[in-house]
Amino acid sequence: MQKQIEEFFSDLADRGHIPRLGRINAVVRIDITDDARRESRFVTVKAGDVTVSREGPSPNAVLTASEGVFARLISSGEGWYALLLRGDLLTEGDIYVLSYLAYVIFPGRPGDLGPHEWQERKRRCPKR
Repeated sequence: MQKQIEEFFSDLADRGHIPRLGRINAVVRIDITDDARRESRFVTVKAGDVTVSREGPSPNAVLTASEGVFARLISSGEGWYALLLRGDLLTEGDIYVLSYLAYVIFPGRPGDLGPHEWQERKRRCPKR
């Protein structure tokens, strides 16, 4: 697996508690494929506490991507939903858990506003 992807999972594990995931209790398996090889990471969220491991319990959802697609997802900020609609990402299981987790852990393009930042900016702007 690419060094960039390994660093992503290491950084995610180092984040520990993520307040925006406070209402989520789920396990998501992320499968990264490269030709005939597949590596899995289990991202476990318990009331905002995030852990990453190579093995885990039965997942609520599974996200599958090739190594190149996953590297694009975490580096260029290409939207996970656009990749899903194009068929570059495959999902299985609880799409709510995947979508909520994806908006928090995948960085997005530099300068893009996430849903919470957009709401905050909207709140501060005067009405016309």
